[in-house]
Amino acid sequence: MNMTRNCYVVSGDKETPAKFYGVFQVAKVVGESPLIGGHSAGQVMEPVAVVEYNGQLHKAYLDQVHFEDVEVEK
Repeated sequence: MNMTRNCYVVSGDKETPAKFYGVFQVAKVVGESPLIGGHSAGQVMEPVAVVEYNGQLHKAYLDQVHFEDVEVEK
């Protein structure tokens, strides 16, 4: 069973061929705001795509990943 999917990672005008592994969630710890009425401490989370190109794994924003096997409607 193939666990990857062919895609392109788009950055500006550059499209890099890659293999898509899946969508994962990245969490970052944030401290409490020093301002009166500011946000409390906690976590900020965002989904990212894990892709492989140039022999390494990379994180990419979801809107940067374009799949080869999907036709774009205009």
